[in-house]
Amino acid sequence: MNQIKLLLITLFTFCLVFCFSGFSQESEVAVKPSFRDEIKLKDNYTEQELLELINQQEKGLYKYEPNFISYIVQKSESFKGSNTLVYAEICFRIAERLTKIKKPYEAYEYLDAVSTIIENKDFSLLPFAVDFFHLKGNYFYNFRRYKESKELLLKALNLMNNSNAEKINILNTLGLVYRKLDDIDSSFYYFNSALRIAKKSDIKHWIGIINGNLGYNYFQIKDIINSKKSLQIDQDFSLESNQKSSAVLATSFMIEINLLEKNYGN
Repeated sequence: MNQIKLLLITLFTFCLVFCFSGFSQESEVAVKPSFRDEIKLKDNYTEQELLELINQQEKGLYKYEPNFISYIVQKSESFKGSNTLVYAEICFRIAERLTKIKKPYEAYEYLDAVSTIIENKDFSLLPFAVDFFHLKGNYFYNFRRYKESKELLLKALNLMNNSNAEKINILNTLGLVYRKLDDIDSSFYYFNSALRIAKKSDIKHWIGIINGNLGYNYFQIKDIINSKKSLQIDQDFSLESNQKSSAVLATSFMIEINLLEKNYGN
């Protein structure tokens, strides 16, 4: 049994090495000039002007540049307490960027500010509503506040018109949320809904991830045959799409299932 535990620990360590290796590679950016030299800046902005500056960088070089984010945070300070939808969108765009550069607690403060402003607004009129409810729903999931997460993710889902990668993401997270709420039937429903879209769009890494989640669900209800089938699909598609950490986790879970079967004489 000690050898088994050692094998599993080795596999998980291998997975973590890949995870941190991938993160390190994503963090490497080419040396670029300061945004102050490249963007026309002002001493003072109106809310609309600041939002336009932020949106100009939506696909720009400085979207996630920490110094640029610090700059727009500083410039937004003068609008604190505003109740306009423009300021709400500024707060949301700042929260997105702070999340990306791994400052979740600072980001959450801005998400709360958005919630206060849009509380009695018509969400269908907000161009960023889906992204906002999705992001804040993810925060609540990470904070283990699963009921609040469910409510926000369902709002995001109900506002969506198209089937795309974000919809798959929301459906998959809802599957995870319902699993945490011990509603396994709903969890299966949302995972399978996400899987149908992923298959239709041939998004291989999502096909792998969702099958991995289904594999765990099947294991929970003691359907070992379907659990192993789903985990095998996760492993195959994860390797095909170069999602090495996901493939290793699927493999380690299959080994654990095989060991349990052996221990129980199956």
